[in-house]
Amino acid sequence: MGIRSQVFWLTTPLLVWAIVRRRGPAREGYPRATGAGIAYAAGTLLWLVPLVAMSGGPGAYWQALFNQGSEDLTGIRMLWTTPTARELADALYYALAAPWAVWPAAAVVLVSAAVGAIALSRTDRRGFEILAAAFVPYLLFDILFQETFTSRYALPLVVPIAFLATRGLRVLPLQPALVAAGALVAWDAHVGGRTVAALASEPAPAFRLLADMRRVEGPRRDAGAGPRSQAEFRRAPPDRLARRRRADFRPGVAGAVAARMAPGRRLLGRRRSAAGVVRASTHAAPPSISCSTGRPFAYRWSTPYPVLMSGTRPGDADWYVVARPDWYVREGWALTPRLPASPEADRKGLGYGAIVGRVRTAALSGGALLVGGRNFESRSAAGLRR
Repeated sequence: MGIRSQVFWLTTPLLVWAIVRRRGPAREGYPRATGAGIAYAAGTLLWLVPLVAMSGGPGAYWQALFNQGSEDLTGIRMLWTTPTARELADALYYALAAPWAVWPAAAVVLVSAAVGAIALSRTDRRGFEILAAAFVPYLLFDILFQETFTSRYALPLVVPIAFLATRGLRVLPLQPALVAAGALVAWDAHVGGRTVAALASEPAPAFRLLADMRRVEGPRRDAGAGPRSQAEFRRAPPDRLARRRRADFRPGVAGAVAARMAPGRRLLGRRRSAAGVVRASTHAAPPSISCSTGRPFAYRWSTPYPVLMSGTRPGDADWYVVARPDWYVREGWALTPRLPASPEADRKGLGYGAIVGRVRTAALSGGALLVGGRNFESRSAAGLRR
């Protein structure tokens, strides 16, 4: 459980099953549940106490835990918060079918696993109970409470499904079973090999985006600075920015990119957009942002089976170039719930200095500009300066 909180659903139910199903008297006179509970608590404290100490104490640890739980329940797609038939279908697909990359392979594996579950329940009742105790609670937790489109959450479920599929193939005669198993193994090796090769061939989309920003940025620092064409991106090979420190590839463009560059923030993506930090009314699509090129510069994973990368962060990214924004703000502002300020992590906010927002004079059209908000910083006095 100290590795990741979700591991609770893989370990604790199995421990409970072992206590309930244990045969014979408890050793040394201790009730079996009490002895197991003491051992479980001792093992938990071995990682929990150092973790709380390194987090800054119980208060800081609880705040971090509470914030993470709040974000998980409000900022992601899950069946518990969106109980619809479509969300249920997505949850089942990403949990059971997506790990096998394509529908034909998934269908063969899942049908074989269903046959294997029936066969195992009839021939090895204890083995079937162990498998159910080890993985069914995690399956229910994954479907209900985890981000539906994130494929990596289904990794623990690959183990029992592969085991049951193998058990299901054993109902066939030996030769057909070996042929079917060999074909599945060869196909999965092909899928895995091609995916790994594609991932190793180029940096992640976000790092390619940052490399292109550095390449086309040059001396330009104004709000209209940006690439003129896709060809301008291809004049030099992309840097391997994954090997550099974050500070080495932080772009210096002021307002040209509607994205947060501070640590812990995401670039513009299709699911979680930071487009609310800029406004340009001269173009219609997409809402709240304009592109001098007419469309964003897209950066995508080039893997042959994209479903295996679903939910990967940082994932696909888009670069929106704003030629003449009506207004934009820099780090430290919290304009919407999806664009919260995190001054402690970013060291940007009223507690660390001024936060900057700029408005184009022509956008006011002879009217008045009203700025309102709330200041939650206790270390400084609020003020507005032109």
